[in-house]
Amino acid sequence: MDAEAIHSQKKLIEALNGDGSEAGQILHLASSIGDVAWLKSLALSVVCFSFEVQTAIVDEAIAKIDGDHELQERRYRLDTYTLLTSSSQIDEDEDDDPWKDDEDVETAEEQRQPLDLSRFLLSPVQHTSLELAARGEIARLNTFIDRYPSILSDSRYAILEAIPVSIPPTGYLNILPSDESTSNWYISRAIKMDAVGRQLDNALSLIQHGAARGVLGLDRIGEDLVLLLKMAECNHNVGLLEFQEMSYEDSVKAYLAGSSPQDFPTRIKNALLPYLYVLESRNERQTGVTDTELHERLLINIILAVEMDSVLSLIEASRPDLSISERVIKDDKLLVAISLTLLYTTTRTDIIDTIQRVFECMPAWEGGLSCRVRDVTDFTNEGRAEVVQRFKALDVSQLGSLLDHLDIHIESMEILARWSINVTLSRIELCDYEQQLTWARMLTRRSVGTLGENIESGSEWEALLDDMVKLSNSDDGRALGLLERDIVVRIFFSGLLNSAKFELARELLSSPDSLLSSLDRNLVNEIVLETSQEFFDNATDGNINYGYMRLSKEVLEVGAQNARDVNSRKEFILATSRLCSFNLVNVQGVYITPLEVRLEGDKLVFIDQLLSTHRDAYQHPARIMALAEGLDSSLKDNTKRQVEVLGRVIDAAIRYEDYEQAFSVTQTDDYQQKLTFGEDEEDRRWVSFYKLGVEIRWSSVSNRLDCLAQAMRLCPHRRLHDVLSKWKELEESKDRIVPMEKKEGTVKDASGVLASIVRPTTIETQTRHLLSGGLRRLKSVSAGSPGVSSQGMSSSSNSQSHSQPQAHPHQTFGLGLEEKLTRGVGWLIGAEE
Repeated sequence: MDAEAIHSQKKLIEALNGDGSEAGQILHLASSIGDVAWLKSLALSVVCFSFEVQTAIVDEAIAKIDGDHELQERRYRLDTYTLLTSSSQIDEDEDDDPWKDDEDVETAEEQRQPLDLSRFLLSPVQHTSLELAARGEIARLNTFIDRYPSILSDSRYAILEAIPVSIPPTGYLNILPSDESTSNWYISRAIKMDAVGRQLDNALSLIQHGAARGVLGLDRIGEDLVLLLKMAECNHNVGLLEFQEMSYEDSVKAYLAGSSPQDFPTRIKNALLPYLYVLESRNERQTGVTDTELHERLLINIILAVEMDSVLSLIEASRPDLSISERVIKDDKLLVAISLTLLYTTTRTDIIDTIQRVFECMPAWEGGLSCRVRDVTDFTNEGRAEVVQRFKALDVSQLGSLLDHLDIHIESMEILARWSINVTLSRIELCDYEQQLTWARMLTRRSVGTLGENIESGSEWEALLDDMVKLSNSDDGRALGLLERDIVVRIFFSGLLNSAKFELARELLSSPDSLLSSLDRNLVNEIVLETSQEFFDNATDGNINYGYMRLSKEVLEVGAQNARDVNSRKEFILATSRLCSFNLVNVQGVYITPLEVRLEGDKLVFIDQLLSTHRDAYQHPARIMALAEGLDSSLKDNTKRQVEVLGRVIDAAIRYEDYEQAFSVTQTDDYQQKLTFGEDEEDRRWVSFYKLGVEIRWSSVSNRLDCLAQAMRLCPHRRLHDVLSKWKELEESKDRIVPMEKKEGTVKDASGVLASIVRPTTIETQTRHLLSGGLRRLKSVSAGSPGVSSQGMSSSSNSQSHSQPQAHPHQTFGLGLEEKLTRGVGWLIGAEE
């Protein structure tokens, strides 16, 4: 190489390294280079210089080396760079794209970034295309692909994958695949768009463009994206893959997640109904069977599963007075069927306002023949969806009749709730006679006023009575319709008394304008007694001055004061109060209650307990008797029971060793009165007499003998020998202490007579004496024995004349004693007969 050529190369290098070199100067210097190989090498290596310098050198090299592929490629790459960096560059397809909008163009311009020339020239074509795609420079990418179609044809899917999912597909339509085998790529691309930033709009646009290009198999994912877009309006947490894997139930939950009663109708109309229609369409495609009511059945299940407040909003958004386009549920029969099912199957009792609002949304249909809910369906056992279908199958007139009954049931529900009885519509529909009786009683016993306080004023009570009568005596479905008016009035009166409104009760009974005035007087007394007993049973103690005991007595003032039952009840209450004042306790050691007293079948057990726990109680037999008669009114007409009470007093006196008091009670007319017994009955008075007679601590021997004589008169035959032996022992002890005085013409007492029977003579003599004159004289035993009255008899043993017994209110015991002594003495002397 000569010096001139070297000098030219050196000057070109210096010019390139100089700061002020221009392309023209560079081109002039390059033209002076004769070594074309060196010039080519320089042209391919000056990538760090400006575009103009590189272009000048490359052009000069191409001019001197015609047809060099590398130089041609470099020049083509430089031209491409020019196209990519041109500010006026617009994709050729953009003007013809119907999906492209101005916003997409602006976005592409904003995304265009400076290109590094050296990097661009040295990078492989595939790398540059991927870089442009990754940077989202779709316009440059389209141009670049157009410049190198053959090179990039195999890299198309890689380039598409590199494009950010946020880039709308309308920007790169020209590179989208269009053959029928590319559906998987579209689906994969759509899934990726959703996975990265929930680019659902772009994913749907991609699928739509793919379908427009004839790509098959995109229908389902297109439907899924449309449905998912609607879900995304209220729930952004569900992705495409998750949505596709969801069960039907989970999808419904996702659509309704976070819904409120206010937006529930909108979600049903705009999101769920399209979803249900898609399911219906897919079912038809899969089975080949057309089921136009599938979406309706699914919708019914969805509605039945949500809260009543949300359903109310849906029903109000489906009112018949709205236009068809505005309504969510457009079928009136379906609307009525769903409403009836919800109202009659709900278990809530606090939604009266909601029920009223639902009823106001129902169509105004004329009811035909009476039709009741319980006649249509057994909604207590059937599923609610099935109940809806049963209602929907009815004709309009039948549904109109059901709505008429619903109106009546709602009124009953309102009235019951007004008096604090909250029930469901189903209970009103299915209630029987007993249930209605219960409600009637509850109305008067649990009623509260409008301010939440117990009813006090007479006007409120009268309003309650009016409401109860309004609900009664009609078989049209009212809450008390099975009850006759008289029964309702009676129940009301009972409730009035239970509320202790005694003065008001008397006023209403005497008022001719009141329904209570029609009550029979005997019925009034019956109710008064029932109420008194209820108060009595609720009393915790016997204090009659307050609480339930006071009420149990005061309520009796409402009844007829001359009625025997009323007076007996009053005496029982007073007697129970007195009994409880003695602080008697039960087996648990707790003070007895009035209820325990009433439930005790034998009231005399309390008399026994009183006598055993209060030492001085026996000293007041009259009070004990009055207490016993108050506790058991039957004692007043039962002399045997009266005597039994006195017997218990006597036993108590004996226990406390007050024998004189016990003896004095035995001598009273009440204890000595004549009693009549059956064959199997036993006069137990003999026991009291016997106890006194054998009491060795009692010093009055004569009274003891008298008591034993009375015991012999009253005791059963099988016990006569026991009593007689005791009498004999006592008589003998008396003989040892006080010599027997025998005076001619005096009347012998019973002890003397019996003593003569058992003198220590021969058995034969004793027997003859007993069976002849001795026992005959006993027929006129003197009055020395209590309870026996007679005139004196002749003292002569040979006299055959007998005095006649005087008239006396008490029964004499001579004849009975004769028979008993015949047997008893026979035992003493060893007789066989």
